[in-house]
Amino acid sequence: HILVATGRAPNLEGLDLDKAGIRRAKADNGQLQLTPGLRTTNRRVFAVGDIAGGCQSVHLARQQGEQIAASVLFYAPVRQRPELVPHVTYTDPELAEIGLTEAQAKARVKSGVVITRWAFAENDRARADRNGFGAAKLVTDRSGRILGAGIVGNGAGELIALFSLAISRGLSARHLMDLVAPYPTYAEIARRLGLEFHRGLGANPMLRRLAEFVRYLP
Repeated sequence: HILVATGRAPNLEGLDLDKAGIRRAKADNGQLQLTPGLRTTNRRVFAVGDIAGGCQSVHLARQQGEQIAASVLFYAPVRQRPELVPHVTYTDPELAEIGLTEAQAKARVKSGVVITRWAFAENDRARADRNGFGAAKLVTDRSGRILGAGIVGNGAGELIALFSLAISRGLSARHLMDLVAPYPTYAEIARRLGLEFHRGLGANPMLRRLAEFVRYLP
């Protein structure tokens, strides 16, 4: 097997973009100069997809195209949020991630982060499929707000979409815990991550004392 992973560069030769007032960025990769709203140096021309740089994926290109169409037709703002773009490597097993990695979260969130893990081997659907190799990781701040997620295992690309929605809506581990997932499915892994996060809170002495106090309330 041969893996070709040399990357891609824009193929803009012969388009005479300079005659249209469209300039390239100073970087060596030949990308176009773009505003945060994906507008080129010619304000009437936008760039979407691989030519816009960043993550080169169909799902990002589709989102960019939809945003540009809404901007042109309805003057809606174009908001680029890279942390909401899932990345999937379609190997066997699959690799998928979204949001902040553990290292990025620890560098940005000074109040501290919480890492929660759950193995595929603990999921009944994975057991039935004999697909016990794999794990999911949830990155949250101490309040439980979801910052990122990473998954390795068959079906990781399908499961990561749930965390994409969670991050885009500002959901927390508590919302995952409240998820009513059909049994048996891989979606239960998301709920288990929420439960595991809150189970870890039991190690906090202050929370344990609070729980004991609540038990005696009328």
